[in-house]
Amino acid sequence: MNNVHLTVEDEHWFDKEHVNKCASAALKVAQKWLTKESIKRLGQELKIRSSAGRRRVKSGKVKGNQTSVWFGLLPLNVAYIRDFNQVPKGVQSGDAFYKGAFVQSMNNSPLLIWKRTRERPTQPKPRRKPLPKGQTRKRKSPPVEVVREDIHMETSEIVAQLEVELQDVYKEAFLDELHQ
Repeated sequence: MNNVHLTVEDEHWFDKEHVNKCASAALKVAQKWLTKESIKRLGQELKIRSSAGRRRVKSGKVKGNQTSVWFGLLPLNVAYIRDFNQVPKGVQSGDAFYKGAFVQSMNNSPLLIWKRTRERPTQPKPRRKPLPKGQTRKRKSPPVEVVREDIHMETSEIVAQLEVELQDVYKEAFLDELHQ
């Protein structure tokens, strides 16, 4: 948070309405810079797509002299982060390998990466007798869940670095607005 302090001698040089307008405009510039730079740096550092970054960074409106930038902390779906390939033992996504995972579309969703919550039970060796009248037994497959990757720990360092640079961006934008 930046505060502008004026001495009593300097106050007659400034119009308070003009200073407030300049502060709001500078705040808007700083917010846009923070949003764009966050998406860019998160994508480069974590090697994720910018579309996944845009899902995790949202900017609010400028109201008065306040605004907000929201960073999502929940894990990201691996299918949206980067390209992936189905290999015989699992799924390869960048440097990460997810053993036992598979790529499939379920319930009219796009292709996602899924993983079973437990191992499939093995079929009994002696086959069971068939059910009467040609009925079949349902195979009890374990439930599946979407594979997600947690990026919370890596983002906190990047955001802390951006907060330091944000002060300079705001100060420069405020002075540019003030001199116009």
